[in-house]
Amino acid sequence: MIRFLGLRRPDTAKISFNDRALLSAPQLLLLDEPLTSLDAKLKNAILQQLQTLHREFGVPMLFVTHDPMEATAICEEVILLQEGRIIGRGDPAKLLG
Repeated sequence: MIRFLGLRRPDTAKISFNDRALLSAPQLLLLDEPLTSLDAKLKNAILQQLQTLHREFGVPMLFVTHDPMEATAICEEVILLQEGRIIGRGDPAKLLG
């Protein structure tokens, strides 16, 4: 079983993910800006872990971000919103590149 990451930072940002989240056989993981306020090295490490998690368990993820680079790195499809309305949907590289 994966013991993902439990990290504490001086700015009190906390990222945690534990075995129980996967043991409950979720149909979807909601990741609401999970990489906000993290340095590039830590972001890359977490993105790699999320990719591994998706590949090994096949759990779909709804990844919310304002960072186009994060979306391009982790998402298979993006939905662009502006003022609560969908203004684009599709391949991240095409929409955000």
